[in-house]
Amino acid sequence: MAPPLALAIPAPIVPAPVAFELVRNLKFDDVRMEHTYQNMWNVRAKVQWKGQVKESAHGHSYLQCILLDENGSKMEALAYNSLADRFNEMLHAGLTYDFIGVGFYPIEMYSEHFWYIDSEFIMGLKPRTEVRTLGCRIDFSLCPPRFPQFNTIFMRRDKSITDVVGVLAYVGERQYKYKTPYYRGIPVRDIGLMNFQGQLIFLHVYTQHLYRNIGRWAPAQREFQTLAVTNVQIDRILGSLSTMDESSFIFSPRTNLEDHHFEGIHAAKLARPDDMRTHVDAAVRARTQFVTHQQNQRRNQPPLRRG
Repeated sequence: MAPPLALAIPAPIVPAPVAFELVRNLKFDDVRMEHTYQNMWNVRAKVQWKGQVKESAHGHSYLQCILLDENGSKMEALAYNSLADRFNEMLHAGLTYDFIGVGFYPIEMYSEHFWYIDSEFIMGLKPRTEVRTLGCRIDFSLCPPRFPQFNTIFMRRDKSITDVVGVLAYVGERQYKYKTPYYRGIPVRDIGLMNFQGQLIFLHVYTQHLYRNIGRWAPAQREFQTLAVTNVQIDRILGSLSTMDESSFIFSPRTNLEDHHFEGIHAAKLARPDDMRTHVDAAVRARTQFVTHQQNQRRNQPPLRRG
């Protein structure tokens, strides 16, 4: 009798192994608490501002920078001790780098530092952090993802850095600051930006930005154009902003109005020009009186006694 035929059992189908790659590239707006205390993240950013190597209150040397990513978001970076000298020689303002193996930390951990921008986290440059200079030019967005409201700007620390956007409603005459009989002074011009609530915020425009946009002030004011200005410094005493070397002016920025909260700003243009001009003139007079009062108070303060 013939033996029974053996049943052929098919081999189990095993799927091919899939290589899972951990995504370690981050944009500054994507940083969350779960990303902190891990020196494993990669960031592509432009060094927008680099400070000098300083000494902290605890006697540690440190280097502080402001970085700008491809989305226009900013974050400050920090390096301590010997790393401060290392990255000070390696990094140059205005150049774009790939930062490999950086960490993110809550800003509350470093309360002894003065932070220039309003952010929840800082980026730490560590001993294993690699920095690669990009050989090609990367076009970064000049407009940040969002702008602060006017009523929140002066809640921030004095001399900190912010961005502002509004309708160009006022352009003052050119003046010269720190003028003496032997020195012509620094040319400066005050401009006023207005939001949809009719609030004005004033900005001191200094030398290079003053002349770089010299042909655009009058037409922009006459047409009530939208103007975005990035990297301006807050002066809480005088209630105004001042330009820096790193400031950028963007006339009539072409961007997503919803993301940048421009709808309300454009609504300011719906008012009649004569009414807007009257409102702006009244605000300028009130500010001139306020600034004069503040300056007189400074002159009348008694000198500090030493010893």
